[in-house]
Amino acid sequence: MEELNKKELEKAAGGVSEELPHCPKCQGKDLELVGPVDIGTLPTYRCKTCGYEWMLAL
Repeated sequence: MEELNKKELEKAAGGVSEELPHCPKCQGKDLELVGPVDIGTLPTYRCKTCGYEWMLAL
């Protein structure tokens, strides 16, 4: 059986295989936390690369 390199594993998994959050739109890792962070509120991130904003599920 052929060994898979990291890029092939990421493609098979459908994304980046690291624990760090990344942009679901462009896969960028240059993120900033935006909005109020209160107990019981999901954190909202903004990608500095493409400007996409999303809530990160815990």
